Amino acid sequence: MTKKLASLVAVAALTGGALAAVVAPAPAIAGVGPGEDREITSPSAGWWAYDNLTFTQLTKTLSDRHARPTDIHVTVSTGKVRYSLAAVANSGAYKSAWYIATGLTPARVVAIAVAKHYRPTVFDCYPTSQGDRCATIMIPNTGANAQSFTIYEGTFTYIKSKVTTKNRPTALTRVQGANRYAAIFVANTGSNHVTWYWYRAGSDTGIVNAVLKHKARIVDFDRNNDTKTWNAVAYANPQHTTWYTYDNASLSTLVNRALQQGQRIYDVSAYPSGSTTKYAVVSVNDLNATSTQIAGRLAPKVPNGNWGFYFHQVGGSTVAALRPSVSFEPASTLKVLYHYKTITSEQAGTNHDSDPIAYQFDASHPIDGDICPDDFGSVGATNLMTADTSMMQASDNRFTKGVLTMYGKPAMLAMATHLGMTHTTINHNIGCPTAATHNATTLGDLNAVYTGYADAKDLTDSSWRALFRNRMLNQANYPAYLSSTCAVVTAEAQALNKSPATATAFCNQILWLAKGGSYQYGGNAVTSPVSWSNGSLTSLPFKTNGVIVRKSYFYGDYFDQVSFTTAAQKTALANARTSAYNDAIRGQVRAALATW
Repeated sequence: MTKKLASLVAVAALTGGALAAVVAPAPAIAGVGPGEDREITSPSAGWWAYDNLTFTQLTKTLSDRHARPTDIHVTVSTGKVRYSLAAVANSGAYKSAWYIATGLTPARVVAIAVAKHYRPTVFDCYPTSQGDRCATIMIPNTGANAQSFTIYEGTFTYIKSKVTTKNRPTALTRVQGANRYAAIFVANTGSNHVTWYWYRAGSDTGIVNAVLKHKARIVDFDRNNDTKTWNAVAYANPQHTTWYTYDNASLSTLVNRALQQGQRIYDVSAYPSGSTTKYAVVSVNDLNATSTQIAGRLAPKVPNGNWGFYFHQVGGSTVAALRPSVSFEPASTLKVLYHYKTITSEQAGTNHDSDPIAYQFDASHPIDGDICPDDFGSVGATNLMTADTSMMQASDNRFTKGVLTMYGKPAMLAMATHLGMTHTTINHNIGCPTAATHNATTLGDLNAVYTGYADAKDLTDSSWRALFRNRMLNQANYPAYLSSTCAVVTAEAQALNKSPATATAFCNQILWLAKGGSYQYGGNAVTSPVSWSNGSLTSLPFKTNGVIVRKSYFYGDYFDQVSFTTAAQKTALANARTSAYNDAIRGQVRAALATW
């Protein structure tokens, strides 16, 4: 392994070599520009990674996604050229003009860059019968993106000889099977200065450990297929931004892993592994500050499975989120949809509290509401008010089936559609899951129910709105909620120099309602997999000219098909969920208290 550390200051002119070119940029250099996606850690509006594309498919995919490429990797097999691609939504901090091309000699890459006033940021070179060819991505070499750049091709010794205290590499690629490398260098001056490292022909774990030791992160990572070693370029990571590099897996596996971690893949490589193709990726944190805090709270406590959270202001923006559009088994959390159907039907006069509800129960344990009602034939009767209240406060599965039976599944799903729950399905009576009949929803869909209530989409009568809240778990009938949340209020009031009396008055004005759900698949209270989820609505008392003007926030989470090895591990995640909600709401509590 070859390693080079440089503290770099300025740009040098270039002379001689197997291939050498220097291009002067526009005069102003203003730090990292939007084209430098590998150096930007702002959350993106979306990202993608693809494999085995033709160049035509590649360009169409970018156009369809309104994306721009961040990395390209070439695979040549049996005469066919295919591409792996990483891309980011071309918006926000990442919005930039771009250019992508393939089949170019290194000299042609330089010529095109000069003619277009662009500069290459990454490229991948490969041997052909006509000589080496490269695929490249370029950005405009102007404004905040402006930097002098050089391209070299030759032995690694030759390229290494061109390192000075005034430049740094952005890409290092080996021509597969040959003793030739190609590298892009840029100026490393002023606000563009970055301490950097590079590694050649090392093991994947060895390189990663070395990078971590230097508190840096990898920006370019490629494999030498014949020697099964790796090359990398790494930059200092003073912000301690979380990043990962993974290899030896399918691309779909690596994409799903990055999504679960709230990461953005910006570097992707394909390589042969026996009769299959494996992939390596590099990713960086793609979450905002609040999401990063919540994910950091939860991730160490989630051993496996799928999970996510969503914190969204009603009528406003998303404050924090991780995988809010992924479908999961909601268990009893979905009962809020049944409750919404019940109260809207009663407000309309279609149904009434006194309407009879038939329910199935276990004759040997007639008050057990945790049963699967499908398993028992004894039938009892109650009324709609009792069934609805018990469904929402005690999470009684017996009455839940009775409510669904009264309305019918088509009518319940029609209500879901009306609310905008586009990913919700009902495949079993709640409490009765099987391996083939899971229910499904998303946090986005649950948000639609709570937002429907908060916005008075259907429930416009104040008395029925009060019943919707009062029949659910809320701040008045669930003391544990205020005990936890008021501790947050007290801490934030102290930080703002607000009096204890103000903190108490503020806390007394918080409104909250929620419905959670839990399944355990198997008889072992510790190791059997679980599906946990929750949805809630918090109304905080902001003041305008001394008058309370409420802002409402949906918070939901899910942990689907998670299994534990110890009881302590299970408890730790349960406790982390409460702390994560407090992390989410804390900033909004602070903002609201500031108006008091």
